[in-house]
Amino acid sequence: PMPRVRPHILLSEALCPCGCGKMPTEGILDSVNELIERYGKPIAINIMARCKIYNKKCGGVEDSPHLEEEEDYGAGDLKCWSPKKRFILVPIIADMVKEGFFTQYEICNGHLHVAKVSKNHRLYQECNWGQSR
Repeated sequence: PMPRVRPHILLSEALCPCGCGKMPTEGILDSVNELIERYGKPIAINIMARCKIYNKKCGGVEDSPHLEEEEDYGAGDLKCWSPKKRFILVPIIADMVKEGFFTQYEICNGHLHVAKVSKNHRLYQECNWGQSR
């Protein structure tokens, strides 16, 4: 079986894709796992942790929540091409924002980005619309 870091998160989904070994914070792993638990069905994860080199290579913004290493900050991008799936997941995410699990999210055509960033981060308390690459 594939190694897992949480009941609903594979090690391969959590690690930076470049192979550097960077892992997400415990807090964001717990939050993303909780989101999948509330959805009640498996959700594939595109990416969680990124190192600065990989972030630059993939075109991520300089202050991407995926780079976070402190406290329970960080981000996860969940595969979501289906509008029906988004219709169910977005209200769950909104509830989790109210509960403090996430402080930023982005709704894209092919994925949902969830993140927890500090109060002084420019994306704090933002909901954005985006395009999946």
